[in-house]
Amino acid sequence: CLDPRADSLGAILRELPCLSSRCYMDWFLDWPADTMVEIARGSLGSLAKGMDPAQLECLLSECGQMHLATNKLVAESMNLWHREVNHIMFPSFVDVLKVARTLLLEERKTVDARL
Repeated sequence: CLDPRADSLGAILRELPCLSSRCYMDWFLDWPADTMVEIARGSLGSLAKGMDPAQLECLLSECGQMHLATNKLVAESMNLWHREVNHIMFPSFVDVLKVARTLLLEERKTVDARL
């Protein structure tokens, strides 16, 4: 959050003139689902030990579909609220994968404890 009373505001606006001129470049392109699947494979692949390969592929495929569905919802929101920019950023997807990984590991511990 930028405080208009802060001394650093002027320096920030000089470094990033697009903040005050309302001119920006959209460098964020949609990520293809297959790319998201490969990213998920890299992040969740170590959990594959002891997992049915078909289940793993289903999980990875869902990661790609989740990203496409989120992009669709963002586009619908942009049309509904008439906003100019709304991004799904790569770090957000990685954060979701971290949560999924944590949940999968917890579930695996629970199942192993029951056996």
